[in-house]
Amino acid sequence: MKECYISFMIRLDDYINKTIDCACGRKHVIATRETLIGHGIIPALPGFLKKHCPGRKLSLVYDENTFRAAGKVIKETLDSSFVINEILLKTEKGNVKPDEQTLKHLLSRVDSKTGFLLAVGSGTINDLVKFSADRKKIPYAVFATACSMNGYTSAIAVITRHGLKLTMPARPPVAIAGDIDVLSKAPAEMTRAGLADFSARPLANTDWKIASIIRGGYFCDLPYGILREAETECFSSAEAIGRQELEAVDLLFRTLLVSGISMVIAGSSAPASGGEHLISHYWDTMREIGYPVKYNLHGIQVGVASVEVSKIYQKIAKLPPEKIRTSGLERKYPAFAEIKKELKKHFGPAGTEIIKKYRSKYLPWDEKKAELEKIKSAFPEIREIIRKMASPPEKIMNVLQKAGAPADIAGLGISRLLLKQALIHGKELRDRYSVLDLADDLNLLKEPIPLT
Repeated sequence: MKECYISFMIRLDDYINKTIDCACGRKHVIATRETLIGHGIIPALPGFLKKHCPGRKLSLVYDENTFRAAGKVIKETLDSSFVINEILLKTEKGNVKPDEQTLKHLLSRVDSKTGFLLAVGSGTINDLVKFSADRKKIPYAVFATACSMNGYTSAIAVITRHGLKLTMPARPPVAIAGDIDVLSKAPAEMTRAGLADFSARPLANTDWKIASIIRGGYFCDLPYGILREAETECFSSAEAIGRQELEAVDLLFRTLLVSGISMVIAGSSAPASGGEHLISHYWDTMREIGYPVKYNLHGIQVGVASVEVSKIYQKIAKLPPEKIRTSGLERKYPAFAEIKKELKKHFGPAGTEIIKKYRSKYLPWDEKKAELEKIKSAFPEIREIIRKMASPPEKIMNVLQKAGAPADIAGLGISRLLLKQALIHGKELRDRYSVLDLADDLNLLKEPIPLT
């Protein structure tokens, strides 16, 4: 493993703080200036932050968990170099809620003299601080405490509104620090969640490329290409990652940073988030609006959802082209007024936001009919993309099982009904065309069963 591990360490430096003139015709700017990754790096933080963050006053943000993991030591280390405004975010059942109320509290605590923000945490804390820094128009840095997700380097933040997770644009951090000793001591489930989240990458890129054929729009090969080596290394190291061995955690952390960079290159979350993420978001949304859906970490849910999406892709690839028909569909194709009514009924308080998202994706029948004809004519190309890019379900399950993560809905405590509902309704949560839309267009998903 060591030879591959060292080669990938060099790859990360190839993308941080770079401008790439890409073959796709765009210029990709990676705004994060530097990373500080290693063992026992906290003493080096004052000098590292001074290089990239303005002023002497910083707002240091953590919750009770990340304060214990690293925040206390970081505060003591930075005390002699900076004027620190401590912001402790409240947890609910052990977690910070990434909602507008928490965001409002955080923004109110950042005063006008703050030069920069420093997030000590992982997914939710990073997102809240990233979005707050963007709102305040000041830079931020992050000290990562877990390899649980790939959003550290991304230009998006996830905020919950009325029970629905919304992806909002926000500037990436100017600097990222990760102490391997701290990361390897995070709860093992969080590390497994990071690997499970990354397992979606081939499927998300498959979604993105197929959507560019069906609906037009931008696609770039670079985000997929820069992570192929990392995918091989991480998947082959799944057991070591699950055991949180130091070198394996270092490998995963760097991989997740490059995954975030792939989203910056794409200008969206498309290279890392497809139909499998919509399934996970559906479960989260239903839990938020009051349904008894068991809580699981986002990445853990995404891993299981990736297995299900891969099965759908296999179904699509085996479908005979002559089965793709438009005749008779007009009678069944709903007007948006009907869909709007159904979305309000199904999603309750989250329905308003979901209607806005789905409205921009919905096509009137004449345009939809033309799109279905396009799918039929492009079907050989679509099948070839699936063959080349989409991981088979057995491969994903093997990686998850080796890492000690759930590989099916039973491991999540999710019922078959909630899986079925997610496959039907997941596509309604975002305006992006995904495998769930394609499967619905090809009539591969059955009618939903009403939730009771």
